Amino acid sequence: MSNQTILWSTIILPWLTLFLMNKNDVKRYMPVALLGALITTIVGEFALALNWWSTKEVIFPFYHVQPMSYGGFLVGTIWIFKFTYRRGFMSYMLANAVFDFLLPFGINRWMSQLCIMELVNISPLKLMIINLADAVVLYGSQMWQDDVLV
Repeated sequence: MSNQTILWSTIILPWLTLFLMNKNDVKRYMPVALLGALITTIVGEFALALNWWSTKEVIFPFYHVQPMSYGGFLVGTIWIFKFTYRRGFMSYMLANAVFDFLLPFGINRWMSQLCIMELVNISPLKLMIINLADAVVLYGSQMWQDDVLV
């Protein structure tokens, strides 16, 4: 499988899973997922400036942004909120910890082996901590959104 196919799959395939979800859940959690994608894009800009990772292969129009930010991360945020938000903060953070562990210690290593991208000036643990901090912000945002819409 080509790297281009893999990169496009990280965008398209997660979106297809939303057809399996109730549309009200998608509507409810889409704003926080979009905020997460925005935060990930901003972190990505910092990463570019600080040389946290090196991107070896890109797809149009994502020259400076990891395409996973608008596919797997965005849709994954919706799924995590759907299954954990009503169960409380600890359930939500545990689910995020599992996925935030898989990202730097699993997916990034796989991407490095495929010569798509590799971590340079940031350790996998630091990347995991940044993602967990992002998760806390997103949880607070969803709580605020629920209070505003009630």
